[in-house]
Amino acid sequence: MATDETKSSIIQKLAFICLSLLILIISMTPLTMSTPKYPFPDLLTCFIFAFFINNKINTSWSAVLVVSLLADLLWFRPIGLFTFFTVVGIEAVRWYLQTRNTLSVFVEMIYFYTFFVAVFLCVSFVKIIARIPTTDFYYNINFVIFTLLTYPLISVLVKFFLMKKKSGYEN
Repeated sequence: MATDETKSSIIQKLAFICLSLLILIISMTPLTMSTPKYPFPDLLTCFIFAFFINNKINTSWSAVLVVSLLADLLWFRPIGLFTFFTVVGIEAVRWYLQTRNTLSVFVEMIYFYTFFVAVFLCVSFVKIIARIPTTDFYYNINFVIFTLLTYPLISVLVKFFLMKKKSGYEN
């Protein structure tokens, strides 16, 4: 028979996958019929990182890999490129944070900003080397800025969600 800790672990892993899929689908829905002037922030990467930082034990690299690969397929990104750097970045942060249980909000934001900019620069560098067509420079800058500005909101929502779930498990 499964213990309460095992049940909560399985539920949190399923919640991660389900919420990731929901964000993936929401990010694909058109908001207007015209081409947007500004990019939509990468909510999925924000969610993956926020969930990981707040729940290092129950965020497996395989779940991150599957969700990121699905995003590559559905968002017409080069398959595996963003996924590879995301998984490597998440695992590097996991290795770095092995001894820390909690982080301040400011340090968490610095980690995400460093993580996201590093992943984006690595992906852009590989695209330049492989001669993969990219979007306009200013569009990419706006994408990075909007994503970095969105992360604190996503982080707060994930913390609230996990806090509610933990209090639900204790009852």
